[in-house]
Amino acid sequence: MGEIYYFIIVGQGEISMSEQGRSASTVERALDILWLMYRENRELGVTEIAQHIGVYKSAVHRTLTALQKKGFVEQNAANGKYWLGMAVFSMGMAYRNKITLKDVCRPFLEELAQKLNESVNLGILDKTKSNVILIDRLITQKHLTMVPPVGSGSPAHSSGIGKAILSYLDDIDIEKVFSGNLTRFTANTITDFNRLKEEFRVIRDRGYSIDNEELEIGLMCVAAPIFNKEGVIAAFSVSGPTGRFQGERFIQIVNEVKNTSKLISEKLRG
Repeated sequence: MGEIYYFIIVGQGEISMSEQGRSASTVERALDILWLMYRENRELGVTEIAQHIGVYKSAVHRTLTALQKKGFVEQNAANGKYWLGMAVFSMGMAYRNKITLKDVCRPFLEELAQKLNESVNLGILDKTKSNVILIDRLITQKHLTMVPPVGSGSPAHSSGIGKAILSYLDDIDIEKVFSGNLTRFTANTITDFNRLKEEFRVIRDRGYSIDNEELEIGLMCVAAPIFNKEGVIAAFSVSGPTGRFQGERFIQIVNEVKNTSKLISEKLRG
C-alpha cells in the first residue's frame, strides 16, 4: 500500500507530510513543550511556547490539547496558560520509587572501595534517629574484626555514619533523641550531650565525621553525609583498622570521601 499523506494549508501553499513523519514530529513537539515548561518552571501561553520552539500556534494548540487530555499539562482557567500536569508527577514518582537510594549510591561506593581498598558502608537513621541501620556495604580483601551484616543497627552517637547525619538535623530534634544518657562503648565514646553538639558543629564545618575507636577499639572510620533536594537522607563511611587511617593515608581517605559525598548528592539533587 502507498503512504497516506496529510496536507497542511499555510497561506497559498501546501505542505505534504507522510503519516510516519507527522507522528514523529508530533511526538518531538510534545516533548519539546514538556521540556520547555520544565526548564522555564512557570506557566506558559500558546504564543510564548510557539516562539520558543519555533512552530505555528495552531500546532502548539493541538499538541497542548492532546497533552491536556492525557493529564500531562493543565490549563489555568484564569489566564489560559499551561503548566505541567499530574501525569508528569506520577511518572516521576514511579521512576523515583524504582531507583532506590542504594541503586544510586552503589556505583560511587564501589569506585570508592576500589580506590582505597577499604570497606565502605551505607546507612540511614531508624525512626527514633538514635540508631543507624546499615543498608549496604562493600567488603574488600582487608577484613575487619567487626563485620555487621546489612540490616543491622548501631548507636548513632558512636557511629561515623550516625554523626554525619545527625550533624545536619535541628538541635531540637537532636535533644529529643538524646534526652537520656548516652551509652559508653569505649573510652573514646562521646557521652556528654554538649560535647556531642560541639562535635556536630565541627562536622558541619569540615564536611565529614570520624568514628575514632568510639564503638570498638582498633576500628576507625571516616564518614560523610548524603543530601537530596530536601536535605540529609543518609551517610556512608570508609572503615578500617586505626593503624591504616594515619598521616597521608588519612588525608587521602578524607578527600575521597568528601568528593564521593559531593558526587552522590549532586546525582540525587538532579
